[in-house]
Amino acid sequence: MKSLYLSAILLSLYALGAADETIFIPSMYVTETLQRPNPGQAYNYSLHLCPGEDSRYDNFIANVSINLPYNLEWVPTLGYVTLKVSNATSWKKPFCTNVDNKDGNGPNCLFVYHKEMGNELYFNVTANEADGIQFTFGIDFREQDQLPRVADTPRSFSPFQASPGVPSFHWYKPKLVQNVKLTAPGKVKTTESVLYSFAMCRKSSQKEIVVVNVFANDASSAFSTYLCSSSHCGPAKNSVTSDTSNSQINKVSADIEAFSDGSVYVLITGFGGTEVNEFYLLVSTKKRSRGRSNLLLSQSGPENVCDSADTESICTSEPIPDLKNGE
Repeated sequence: MKSLYLSAILLSLYALGAADETIFIPSMYVTETLQRPNPGQAYNYSLHLCPGEDSRYDNFIANVSINLPYNLEWVPTLGYVTLKVSNATSWKKPFCTNVDNKDGNGPNCLFVYHKEMGNELYFNVTANEADGIQFTFGIDFREQDQLPRVADTPRSFSPFQASPGVPSFHWYKPKLVQNVKLTAPGKVKTTESVLYSFAMCRKSSQKEIVVVNVFANDASSAFSTYLCSSSHCGPAKNSVTSDTSNSQINKVSADIEAFSDGSVYVLITGFGGTEVNEFYLLVSTKKRSRGRSNLLLSQSGPENVCDSADTESICTSEPIPDLKNGE
């Protein structure tokens, strides 16, 4: 009788953690800090997609955007930047640029990404001669029905005149920081679960952790969150770590080495006093604090993982290799 009772408990836990489908969330890659180039200075960034991301984003639209916080209208006298996107062989025919022969410079450029373009993308952002230019920079991938239609051919423009020819990649800046988030609140019914997946991998030789934050969107929603390395994820299954506080804020973190194939899964179970629980999901990477060698880290959130000195070092990067005349 006792064994039947325990079996019933395990079966209910299994059902509670089950999800009907897996929802894939594309990544965003952004600068972590405000960029402040000198007049005429070129900033060069690189992006290395995680294993499988090139196939996952095949035929997606890549949205490459720049934000000028003190020059929202892109007034030339206040300063602007020129953007160019390519891989190691396409500088003479970039995938996209914000230089338009008719409309001048703009805040973004779009192109249809194909896996044949490779998993290494390069970005050249060159400041014009105005003083005091500041910007943030990022790229995200979206399905084609989420953005205006884009011609499925590379756009060809001349390089920015202030920096003729192929930019020197001895100039390099912090690598782009990967993060994953929902663009609208997620929803899950109480006692039911929703399963998300995304690609996240180490971008350098630094030891990194994956940090997952789930926030309720109202006063009645509450959750438990499970971080897993496979789609078999839930309370009755193996998870890397979990936050079973059934509260409005869940935080879990684990070493990125726990996800050897680059696939990360997050299962969120509703436990609020309402039929439907609403939440925001934000996932990012941080440098791992010295002395932590275990794959399982504290559930208490990123503030106990990286101190102020460590968070600065996430902005260091390795030099980007030279490109030889687009060959």
